[in-house]
Amino acid sequence: MQATRKRLREEQIKQASTRYSSPRTLGKAVAKVKRNLPASPTKAFEVAKKIAAEFQVAESEKNDSPEAVPRKLMDDLLCEQRTIKNFNRDDISRQMPGMKNVKTIKSNTGTKSRIQKRAMIMSIHEAFKRFKGTYPETSLDKTVFYKERRGHILPINSTPHNVYVCIAHSNYNNLLHAISKHATDFPKTHQDFLKKSHVVYRMKIACPTVVMYAKNPFGYSTLDSNPTINWKAWIFQNQRPKHCN
Repeated sequence: MQATRKRLREEQIKQASTRYSSPRTLGKAVAKVKRNLPASPTKAFEVAKKIAAEFQVAESEKNDSPEAVPRKLMDDLLCEQRTIKNFNRDDISRQMPGMKNVKTIKSNTGTKSRIQKRAMIMSIHEAFKRFKGTYPETSLDKTVFYKERRGHILPINSTPHNVYVCIAHSNYNNLLHAISKHATDFPKTHQDFLKKSHVVYRMKIACPTVVMYAKNPFGYSTLDSNPTINWKAWIFQNQRPKHCN
């Protein structure tokens, strides 16, 4: 039984190393070539040696058999794809509006492409924790994770002041914009609102960096009667930010 298994295993190895379907087919091809060799053993040896040399050179110059990709390289490529996808998630970064918020990125092949900038709504450390929570099996440290951040992804400390990346600020601004559609004298931005009214206490707790320089409240006489106001807001669901109506 063991001898049979060994013989079958040897045949499988031989079949794997040749392009012929079976050893019998290969033997027929060899016999066909031998019939066309010279009758002299010396001349037949010289012809076979010459043919073997030519095929060795051709095979070294062009090998059409696919090369095995190292496992580490495959893991690195998969990790890079996951990292790029993680940075471009809507709960990690927000796409910046405007034609000026575009970054020219040069690929490894030298091709240039224009990509809309994205502003992170959390720190690199928080994004790294989110990445490890999604892919716990990935062996990646924080330094490599930071290097994989593309140029069009702006960290939270490099985001311009006129871009809303704080979730509290974003919800605040979305609400003001929705109300202003029903009241022409209502401020459309949080800057205008702060100039005319006091800062809400909860807003202060949510984002302590708000500059409180407003003194006088204001009215909104043009507000429609019984308006139905809809706006988009960020909420936390399963410990993750989610954009909803």
